[in-house]
Amino acid sequence: TLRREIPYDELDDDTRLSYDLFALDAQRELDRHTWRFHTYPINQLYGWQSRIPGFLIGYHAVQSVSDAEAYVQRIHGIRDLLAQVVDGLEVRARRGVVAPAFVFPKAIADCRNVLSGRPFDDSGNDSVLLADFRKKLESLDVEETTRTELLARAESVGGVVFTRSPP
Repeated sequence: TLRREIPYDELDDDTRLSYDLFALDAQRELDRHTWRFHTYPINQLYGWQSRIPGFLIGYHAVQSVSDAEAYVQRIHGIRDLLAQVVDGLEVRARRGVVAPAFVFPKAIADCRNVLSGRPFDDSGNDSVLLADFRKKLESLDVEETTRTELLARAESVGGVVFTRSPP
């Protein structure tokens, strides 16, 4: 589409450079597509089990109600994200791309750490994500009713449970 619909000869030098860089990047992405399932998206060192809390706790600021609402939406999105990760792991397993056995205990423990506590279980303790959200809400200058409502929405996600065993 790029080559068919954009008249390269009519572009100025800066735009040609952007075009060339985009075309090169797109071609590299297409070339790598064959190998997209030859990775370990969850392993003992890094993966979604650490990226999710790392981003929310380390980078997601809550300086406004809008920021808090975005945090809540991200907590609620964890279920769908992890379902996609599980689907990808199953595709990899069918293709014979499975992390070594020594990876599983550490990766599973990390996943359980993220999903332990409210809103993910009924243990009565806050998960690391809810504890972080609660702490960030404390410094937000809003009415108590708004704070309580945001916290209730964050707690309402619940039930992120995957019962499938590793391949």
